Amino acid sequence: MRTDWFTPPQLARQLAEMTLAAAPRAQAFLDPACGDGTLLAAIRGQRPDARLHGIDIDPDAAKSAAIRLPGAHIVCGDALGADWQAIAPGAVVVANPPFRGAARQNASEKAAVRACTGSGGLDLAAAFAAKTGDAPAAMIVPAGLVRGSQAAFWADRISFAVRPQAWPGFLDVSVAIAATGFPGPKTLVWEDGHATHPESIDGHLLPLPPGCPRKPARCGPPARYGNQTGCGGHWLFTPAQHGEFSAAEPQARFTRFADADTMLAANPAAGGHVDGSRFRWLLLAWETPGLPHVAERIQAAAAHRAQSASPRARARGPRGMGCAFTPSGPWLAVPAVSSENRPWMPVAFMDPGVRPSGKVVAVVDAGWDAFGLLSSTLLRSWLLAFGGGLENRIGFGPSIWASFPWPAHGLGPVAAAGQAVAQARDPHVPLGEQYLRPHPALAKAHAALDAAVAGAYSLPGGMDGLEAACWLAGRE
Repeated sequence: MRTDWFTPPQLARQLAEMTLAAAPRAQAFLDPACGDGTLLAAIRGQRPDARLHGIDIDPDAAKSAAIRLPGAHIVCGDALGADWQAIAPGAVVVANPPFRGAARQNASEKAAVRACTGSGGLDLAAAFAAKTGDAPAAMIVPAGLVRGSQAAFWADRISFAVRPQAWPGFLDVSVAIAATGFPGPKTLVWEDGHATHPESIDGHLLPLPPGCPRKPARCGPPARYGNQTGCGGHWLFTPAQHGEFSAAEPQARFTRFADADTMLAANPAAGGHVDGSRFRWLLLAWETPGLPHVAERIQAAAAHRAQSASPRARARGPRGMGCAFTPSGPWLAVPAVSSENRPWMPVAFMDPGVRPSGKVVAVVDAGWDAFGLLSSTLLRSWLLAFGGGLENRIGFGPSIWASFPWPAHGLGPVAAAGQAVAQARDPHVPLGEQYLRPHPALAKAHAALDAAVAGAYSLPGGMDGLEAACWLAGRE
């Protein structure tokens, strides 16, 4: 098990500085995923007499670390199967462990995560963090491990931390520093580099008491993920392909299918919608399986599923879908993942009968008040604080939406401001593009929306986005 990137020197120096400040008398340090020894070298650079220990599964990396760090005790082996106390008794752990989300783990990695943490669904880095036990440990971790449901892994054990951010040398991966087991005051370093000393730091690396955010007293209209077709593309048709297939098989049944990419590539339309003329069509293969051309598509989808590595896909059978959810009324489409470079989440109304894809979250029975809140800076800050994500992208889903408190009053101005945002969208520029580079009229409309949202929640003035999200979580 090894990480995909070695530790950037700047990040290694910051972790070493914070670790040595928190453990001024420590003399022994262990890096269980030492790579070429960058972290241990940063420790030695600031504490030359420290005893250094390292483990790495890659023989070349372990050899490089031993050459780089004369006198260090470097072991080549699988760290998660090793006895760390036997290798480095009483050592402070510093590490940049391998990052691997649950979906990308092989069977042995999944087993290691479950053995070390007691549960599944966590990033592989959590296994390294759990193996430290109560010993002082400072680790570089992926942003996903301090966001969404994975943040609960840390409970209230954080001693010091650096909030998730991009670092040179980590490509597009946003990482954080999380430390546990150190005595003394807590330290939290924010994205802009300033440090605070809160009484507690929660698993999201925010200054919140345990148990925040709590279940809100009021929440918005329900949301759910869209449809996972698992058809290998055999039931999905472009508008041109739909016309050709319908001409050859006029009794075949279709419905419009809204996926996130097509939605973001579409131009805004009236009433908060987008132009759906380029949406793909989904063949309702299971409704007319006896038609010859439909039967061919069913067989092709079945062959794809039989070869799939996903047990869920194989279990659906030749005709089934992951779900067959079609909203009966107008609904709001929200991308399940959006770029952090967008200052607001791009959302749009969809007509009844349009089916959402698995990468779209459908907020049903939604009006302009929900449109306004989903489009606000406060909602985006809530997602950054408490939601999940992928790399540097923002995740949105039914559970994080259900956790977002709904204001008791002031929804009328929010709804009106939401309509103004929709009217300010340029109908000649794709939705996703203009939310990456907002034009002045759209930015002005969003500023007015944010003012209406702040009024609905009675937000104190002078707060940035994360401060507002923390205030809202603590208030609820």
